[in-house]
Amino acid sequence: MKNLTIAHRIILMIGTSVLALLLVGVVGLSVASKGTDSIKQINDGTLPRIQTPGDARHAFMDARINMYVLFVDSADEKMDAAEKALGTNAVEIAKQLDAYKMLLSGDEDKKLLEADVSNVKAYLDTFRKDVLPVLRRYENEKARVLMVDQLGPLGNNALKGFNDHMAFNAKLATETTGQTLTRAAQGKATSLTVILIGVGVIGALGFLLLTNIKSSMRQIQSMVNRVESDLDFTVRVTVSKQDEIGQTTSALNR
Repeated sequence: MKNLTIAHRIILMIGTSVLALLLVGVVGLSVASKGTDSIKQINDGTLPRIQTPGDARHAFMDARINMYVLFVDSADEKMDAAEKALGTNAVEIAKQLDAYKMLLSGDEDKKLLEADVSNVKAYLDTFRKDVLPVLRRYENEKARVLMVDQLGPLGNNALKGFNDHMAFNAKLATETTGQTLTRAAQGKATSLTVILIGVGVIGALGFLLLTNIKSSMRQIQSMVNRVESDLDFTVRVTVSKQDEIGQTTSALNR
C-alpha cells in the first residue's frame, strides 16, 4: 500500500465498489431466478397435480349420481339420458387421469395414479356388465342388491383412492412451498451478507485512504508551521510513502 499512489488507491476503491455491486447483482439475479423457477414449478406442477385428481373425483361423483338416477327412474327416455350422461362422465374421468400422466412427480405418484385408473375401471365395468343389464330388465331389487353389495364397496374404494391421491399432492405442495420459502430466506441472507461485506471492504479502504492522507497532510502542515514560526529551513518531514503527497513532501525537503 505504501507504493500505491492516491490515484491508484481511489481506483482500487472504485473497482472494489463496482465488484461489490456486481456481486450483489449476480446474487439478486440468482435469487430471482430460483424464485421464478419455484413459482413455475408451483404453477405448472403443484397446482395442476391438486386440480386434476380433484376434477376426476368430481366427474366420478357425477357418475355415481347418474347411476342412482338410472336406478330410481325406470322410464326409458330418462334411463337413456342418464346412461348418456354416465358415458360423458366416464370420458371426463379418463381424460383427467390421462392428462395427469404428464404431471407425475415420482414413483409413489405413479402408483397412486395407477390405483385411481384401476379402481375407476373396476367400478364402471361392474356397473356396465352386472348392474346396467339388470336395470334394463327392470329388475330393480336385484339391481339394488348388486349396487349395495358389489358396486358400493368398489365406489368407496375409488373415492378413497382419489382422496389419498389429493392428500399426497397437498402434502407435496406444502413441501414445495416450504422449499420455496427456504430458498427465498437463503437468498435474502446471501444478498445481505454480500452487501455487508462490500460495504465493509469499501469502508475499510476509504478509511485507510482518508487516514493516510490526513496523516501526511498533518506532517506537512507541522513542517510549514515550524518554518513559518521559527524560520528554520532545516526542518524535514519523514517520507514514508511514495504517493502524490510523499512526492510533494520530498520536494519540500530539498
